[in-house]
Parts: sequence; C-alpha cells; structure tokens
Amino acid sequence: MPIYQPKGGYDANFSTLYEAIANNRTDEYEVVPRSNGIAIGMSMFDGDPQALLAKESKLKEVSVTLKKHMRDVIDTGDNRNDLYVTLTGGDFSQDSKKTAKNIEVKVTALLDTGAPMECLMRGSGEQSLTGSSYRSTVYYHTNNPPYNETIKLIIPTEADKFERSHLLFMFYHCR
Repeated sequence: MPIYQPKGGYDANFSTLYEAIANNRTDEYEVVPRSNGIAIGMSMFDGDPQALLAKESKLKEVSVTLKKHMRDVIDTGDNRNDLYVTLTGGDFSQDSKKTAKNIEVKVTALLDTGAPMECLMRGSGEQSLTGSSYRSTVYYHTNNPPYNETIKLIIPTEADKFERSHLLFMFYHCR
C-alpha cells in the first residue's frame, strides 16, 4: 500500500486526506517521494472480545476500542458514560502579521472550583492516557485549520461532579 500526502505538501488538507483517497480525488493527494509503502495484515475475529483475548495468544497485546454508539439492548453491567466532543476547525484572523498563525487549541476539563478533572481520554486500551487537558494538532501558517479531532470525555459516575464541571477552550499562537 503506498503512502500518500496532500498534494504540494500543504498540511492544512491532511485531516481530510483519507476522504480524498477514499473518493479517488487524485488531484488532492500524491505518493510520498522515496517511500516504498506500508504493509498491513488483518484478521477477522467473531465473538466476545474478552474471551478472544484470553483464548488467542497472538492477541495478547491488542487494545479493544469500544464503539461510539450503544447497542439497542443495554446489559445490566454496562457503564458507558462517554461524551464525545469534536474540534472541526477554526477561522482565525491574520491581524497585521505577514503570514498566518500557528494555532493550538487546549481543552481542559474543570470543576466549578477550578480544580482539574481527570476525564479526557486519549487513545484506547491499556496504553490510553486519561488527563485533565487535551492539546490539538498545530497546522503551520494556516488561518483555517481543519482539526477534525475527537476527544472522549468519561463522564464521572458522581452526578454532582458532572453537573459542576465545564470545558475550557484556550487558543494559543505557537511560534
């Protein structure tokens, strides 16, 4: 499988590169020079994920990622208090600068007291990181960065904690 990049090295289109490839819009992407490609092996498994992980030795270090939606029937032991927030993009002014800014978005989960809440999830499985803040990708000299980044929030089981919490979005110009 070849490795692709946005045509002309324009990284503002990187977040939608997969759509251009899937829809065969070849005017938007090109093969990365001097790359041989990447090989991916896939296997299909059917059944309960936890039982498969215990049974199949080659799945020893595999992470299970839960789907973003719930089943029609919810089991008694299921606890899926997840909230997903997507940063779609931004529209920032250039002011009097000669070039566009490099904008980073920092999202922080806070209680009404200002104390950070450890509920923002990055990644999945055992290697996932839970923290109180998330930092976006920085697009170089782009006034309209297309972030398309989804953040998973684990809603605390204590109802009063959720009701007393908020998300703080801060925008930084990175040099």
